[in-house]
Amino acid sequence: MPAPRGAPDRQGSCVLLKHGEIFLKGRNRHLFTERLHDNLRLALRGIGGSTWIKTAQNVTVLGGQVPQEALLERARRVIGFNSVEPAVRVPSELEAITAAAVDALADVPHRATFSVRTRRRDKQFPLTSSQVDAHVGARVLARVPGLRVNLARPDVVLAVEIDRKETYVSRARLPGLTGLPVGSSGRALVLLSGGYDSPVAAHRAMRRGLACDFVHFNGGTAGISVLPDEDCCSLLAPPRVSTRAGLPQLHSVERRLDLDEVVETLLDAAQVLRPGADTEEVPAASDDSCAASV
Repeated sequence: MPAPRGAPDRQGSCVLLKHGEIFLKGRNRHLFTERLHDNLRLALRGIGGSTWIKTAQNVTVLGGQVPQEALLERARRVIGFNSVEPAVRVPSELEAITAAAVDALADVPHRATFSVRTRRRDKQFPLTSSQVDAHVGARVLARVPGLRVNLARPDVVLAVEIDRKETYVSRARLPGLTGLPVGSSGRALVLLSGGYDSPVAAHRAMRRGLACDFVHFNGGTAGISVLPDEDCCSLLAPPRVSTRAGLPQLHSVERRLDLDEVVETLLDAAQVLRPGADTEEVPAASDDSCAASV
């Protein structure tokens, strides 16, 4: 759903969506970002509550009055994000950041190792990134018994991203689909066979920014014909902007289709080709001959 006009509350759960390949774009980067957000809004349709989308530096922040798990599931469908991170949003104040970090690591298993990684987008913040790491880490060690510090290979990495007005604290990072936003590189027509090669190829093309329309024909029932279409549009690439299947049209055509009449018409116009013979000299096939179309 589109973001509400009012500014979101600066405290609560949210989802950090790290931009992927569009980070490399230049003056037209905003066009890719707008397309990415349009796709995200479509993915959020019907989620069951209001949502909002906010843009930071190469990061999209997603939140709303819905469970965080639902936001994560929808966001991971959208092509163009490098990673999806469940996070907590707090004011950019050292005590608020420290409290959020302690809460985030409170349920970590006993004797697990952790490290704090801080990134300051707001360079006016009074402490440097290293100083924030040391301060937050010391408070966590003091308040959460059993934890140990391991800067090289920690079991848990606590990410702290400080913006001008709010800070995001996260301890998990889920992989995204990466690639370019669907629809940013034009349209493509995908011919779907009965297997999985063509849907997978279509999904890879969509990760390069192509918005796909799908074409498939099967001489069987409508239920069998739409299976590859459902594989590509629902399993590999859930519905999103500019990617459509047109299943109602497929069902309508198959209801009107008389397969016996089609086969009879094709056989009547068929020719038999013999190796080495000139096509123009080949007589029309008789009724008892084997007909083959080329």
